[in-house]
Amino acid sequence: PTRRSSDLTASGTATVTQEDLGSAGSLMLVGTAGDITVNAGTAATDGVQAAGNLLLQATAGSITLNANVLNSAGHTSLSAGGSITQNANITASTAGKTIELIAGSAITMATGTTTGSTNANILLNAADGSVTLESITAGSGSVAITASGNIIDLDTSAAVDVTADGEAAWYKTVPQTFAIAGNLILPATTGLVIDANAFG
Repeated sequence: PTRRSSDLTASGTATVTQEDLGSAGSLMLVGTAGDITVNAGTAATDGVQAAGNLLLQATAGSITLNANVLNSAGHTSLSAGGSITQNANITASTAGKTIELIAGSAITMATGTTTGSTNANILLNAADGSVTLESITAGSGSVAITASGNIIDLDTSAAVDVTADGEAAWYKTVPQTFAIAGNLILPATTGLVIDANAFG
């Protein structure tokens, strides 16, 4: 369904599939017992648009993005008890507005996808799984990626995977080649492995 509102809050206990979900203010969509899937509408527009703080939460399920998520004015948070599968872009276009993805299992970015802020921090946290990266850009902000599994470069090429003029912090195994534009912090974490990484 298509919805537009100044501020939009919705919740439900079943699996939720949305397209062209938009708000001129804050937007909160919570599924308490199922999955959330975001699809593009008939005009192939962004799947979710907000102009305020944005929350997509699948408390006991997973989140799948098949269409872009755009926030033009607020912070953006995706939270899933299961996995987060990102098949489209996540963008916070206003300076200083953060993005966080928090998953109970894996976070997976598909080929060609980007998670991007405008000079604001970005966090990816996979509590019980791996993080598969394509492209993350934070401008002058920082990027933190935490995983109980591995942190995986999807394309394994020399292309820049993470851009953060603030800090780029890895909290687990980094088993493949990464190209990072910005500073890199390597905490003293058991099992941290660095192999042929490029920093610029």
